Amino acid sequence: MQGFKLLVAALGLALCACSQGDIGPSVSAMAPAEGVHSDEAAPAADDGGPPCERGHVNACLERCEAGNAESCYLAAVSVYRLAPKDPGYAAQRAAEMPLLERACQGQVPEACHAIGSNYANEAGGMYRPDEAMQTWRDACHDLEFGDSCLSLSRVYRSGTHGRAKAPALSRSMLERGCRFGSRAACESLAQAYFVGDEKMNIRRDATRGVEVYDRACQAGNVLACKALSHRYTTGKDVKKDLVAAQRYRDAACGLTPRDISCSGE
Repeated sequence: MQGFKLLVAALGLALCACSQGDIGPSVSAMAPAEGVHSDEAAPAADDGGPPCERGHVNACLERCEAGNAESCYLAAVSVYRLAPKDPGYAAQRAAEMPLLERACQGQVPEACHAIGSNYANEAGGMYRPDEAMQTWRDACHDLEFGDSCLSLSRVYRSGTHGRAKAPALSRSMLERGCRFGSRAACESLAQAYFVGDEKMNIRRDATRGVEVYDRACQAGNVLACKALSHRYTTGKDVKKDLVAAQRYRDAACGLTPRDISCSGE
């Protein structure tokens, strides 16, 4: 992984030279946001082993070099966190993008989505809207990554990045994003039904909003379960129903039993 280590060193990162070769677990992960294009060679075939431990930069770089795509993504997350900060995020982009590209080539959807988000960011001189849209399309349609569908929906809803507003397409992408498990997409879709959304030609329909939240809750979206519990408790947009409220609260607690609100269950 010498190439990546030299890249990181050039950016002024202080990688630990301890016997384990890692920056330890104190390096917490964060979602990558910006990146730059790289002409790095294609990654080696995945060796079938497990990914590195989150936050261990050198170990992740080594596993990435061995062909583990998920480790490339985890390395990108940590390298972004460690890179020198600047107003345009140029250093973070330069550090993470080669790793994100390797991870995306290995079909890691989060990495592909991050690349699209990087190219959609107008700050820092790396704005490539066509590449952003294509990357999001691939992640949404081929990898079924809901957050990429959501990003497409937002573009078509607002008419940004040189695209014309397309209400039906925006709605379709939002529905797809929710179906593919994006919590934010489900929240946006449910809220659109609860209050109405002219930009997507969605009329106010509380029943449909409940249906969206219910499907999301059943699929393991704890925030959807909590949202329905709250609505049935308060009677907001729905008929007050304490039995239903408790049912959704139980579902939420089943997903997050350590939640302080579930104590005493």
